[in-house]
Amino acid sequence: MKDRKWANYLEEVEGNMTWDEILNRTLKKEKINNIEEAYEYIIKTSQKGRDGIDVLFKINK
Repeated sequence: MKDRKWANYLEEVEGNMTWDEILNRTLKKEKINNIEEAYEYIIKTSQKGRDGIDVLFKINK
């Protein structure tokens, strides 16, 4: 990221989660009934952007 100030902000506020944290958070969702659905959900959501971040950084799609 070119802007170090924003990069530092994101690292503080949006810290990276471990795989176990991502999986456990996903498994707690009501619509997830098994590990296979959890994997599919994680893959699907990893392929799309986050609207809030796009707005914050004025990213046009």
